[in-house]
Amino acid sequence: MNAPRVALLALCLLLPAASYHAGGATLWVVHAVGCALTAGLAVWLLHDDGLLRGAFEHKAGDPTLALLGALGFFGATVLIVNHWLAPEPVLHYCGPQGAFLPRRGVTGLTAAAEWLRVRACMAHFHSAGIRGPLRAVAIVFIAATEEIAWRGGVQQVLSERLGSTRGWVAASVLFGVAHLGTGNPVIALLAMTGGFLWGGIFLWRGRLLPAVLSHGVFSFALFYQNSPFVIPVGLLR
Repeated sequence: MNAPRVALLALCLLLPAASYHAGGATLWVVHAVGCALTAGLAVWLLHDDGLLRGAFEHKAGDPTLALLGALGFFGATVLIVNHWLAPEPVLHYCGPQGAFLPRRGVTGLTAAAEWLRVRACMAHFHSAGIRGPLRAVAIVFIAATEEIAWRGGVQQVLSERLGSTRGWVAASVLFGVAHLGTGNPVIALLAMTGGFLWGGIFLWRGRLLPAVLSHGVFSFALFYQNSPFVIPVGLLR
């Protein structure tokens, strides 16, 4: 593996933790700039390998596949929240330090759900540094460039060395591991699941555009408003 490929892998692995720990509006700036740089490096590598044109080719069926993947992932996420993490409407309330109404004395799967719910609420407030149209633009831009960097870069590089299926699996796991650097397991679980989905789309279709679109739609649906934890604590006053 040559130096540009090693640099791409290292930057992609370090970026989520670096941006998340910056916090506030800086989180979005660091992540957007980092994703732009890694996506640019991935595009350069694809061009150098003669794969760039094919990677961004559009074919019939790509938008439908992308939307089905995004909506299915979003629906499953909301279902898990509504039926396991926060089965009662009042449990959707979030505070800056975690769940606004913590469940005490719970055990087993309910305790695991509570542990994840607290961290989901913390992640929600940690990324609340920007709002409105600017947040929408940042979400879509980061999703698109992250896909180019990870699927067109990391997954492509690993597939060259390990084979397409193993490269997909390895890249998806690493996508989750990289986000585990944030210290928030909810983000890492979402990332790894998304990595398998979007990486699978890239593996199947051989093109980046459906994965880019799917990631963008999912991220916009999940992160632009407050869903699936729809009521921030400030609105209770």
